[in-house]
Amino acid sequence: MIEDGGWLCLEAEEAIEIMRSFGVHELQERGKLESALSSPRTTVMGEDAFLGAPAKIGALMYALARAHAFVDGNKRAAAILGPYFAYRNTFDIVMTEVELAAVILLVARKQLSRDELIAWLTPRVV
Repeated sequence: MIEDGGWLCLEAEEAIEIMRSFGVHELQERGKLESALSSPRTTVMGEDAFLGAPAKIGALMYALARAHAFVDGNKRAAAILGPYFAYRNTFDIVMTEVELAAVILLVARKQLSRDELIAWLTPRVV
């Protein structure tokens, strides 16, 4: 874990290990994974681009679903590592597994933008 401004952010090795435990074994491109994992730490002109838990969690989930860092299992990565990131930072996402699968599928199909995902997460992050 990398600590950044009080947030515990995932490192590539940790994410790879977690995904292996869920049957996702083949990384396609490490740089894409590292880029997706850094999304909650994005800054614009020195200021956080994503303020608050829903925005940081949503940025991570969106980036993981769209990055294609793994040969197979990118939607699973978003569905597993997003809630894990929330948990590690003392948050929970109140949703069913069906809701999680549906929203990640919409992101992967380019039918839900990052901002729409963040809006969907906002009332669910506690």
